[in-house]
Amino acid sequence: YEHVLQLLTPDNFDSLIIWGKVEAFEAVYAKAAAEGIPLVSIGGKHPDHPCLLFDSYSGMRAVVLHCIYEHKTKRIAFIRGPQEDAYAQERYQAYLDALSYAGIPFQADLVSPPVDWSNGQLGLEALFRRGLAPVSDYQAIICASDLLLTGVYSLLGKQGFNIGEDVRSSVSTTARRAGYSTHPAPPYA
Repeated sequence: YEHVLQLLTPDNFDSLIIWGKVEAFEAVYAKAAAEGIPLVSIGGKHPDHPCLLFDSYSGMRAVVLHCIYEHKTKRIAFIRGPQEDAYAQERYQAYLDALSYAGIPFQADLVSPPVDWSNGQLGLEALFRRGLAPVSDYQAIICASDLLLTGVYSLLGKQGFNIGEDVRSSVSTTARRAGYSTHPAPPYA
């Protein structure tokens, strides 16, 4: 990591864009400030630099309401992101609020425990351990991130489910617009 910081000079960089948790890049912020390199952060607020933030709440709420009203889906599973991630919590709250807005009672068994962004399959496995299965117990799965959706797709495929036909899947479009989707899923499959 230190060798990367040594490269952070005005000769090598005109400016920086940092995408990630502010705490994970404190040394980079400090070095950029010391070198006089302007920077902007994406997704995390730093008190000394401009930032771009996502509206995770509105995007997720729109996805859930779309599934409810356009696809007439009432039993929607939700794969949560990391407990400590503010965006994951916003998306989960949007899921809860959308269900409430539509008059659909919250069913805790349809929600996975918080899982790391790279472990969507663990969230789906938690639903399976509860005896819940796509089609019979829920008609749609919404993930807090495209990264989670990757693991969900993988596990559903191994279980023989056809995504889009047997079960719908969706994710807030925030991550899709950022170019992180590794599967050809439309925002509202």
